[in-house]
Amino acid sequence: MSGLLTQALQNVESAEQQIKNLNGLPPAAEAVKTSAITLANQAATSIHQLQTAVQTFVPKALANLKTAETQVSGDTPVKGGIKVYQRGGVKVYHSGLKYRLFRS
Repeated sequence: MSGLLTQALQNVESAEQQIKNLNGLPPAAEAVKTSAITLANQAATSIHQLQTAVQTFVPKALANLKTAETQVSGDTPVKGGIKVYQRGGVKVYHSGLKYRLFRS
């Protein structure tokens, strides 16, 4: 099963090919055809770059989400000394740090 970005990339590439196959156009339409091909190429490049970024980001994000889920459901300390616990059905986040207000 292909993802949405793969489908978008295939659609843009298909549209570009259809545009390239247009023949016998008047000069003004040829200019529009050339611009449309350029835009399709730019869109395909952008989609591919986004696809690469997503493929890099998602595994890390899922791992972090799984860690957070484990910590919240297990009532365990999290990185940085933050304690997560539940009171009366409400999740409470407590770092143990003291906050100070500074006035200018």
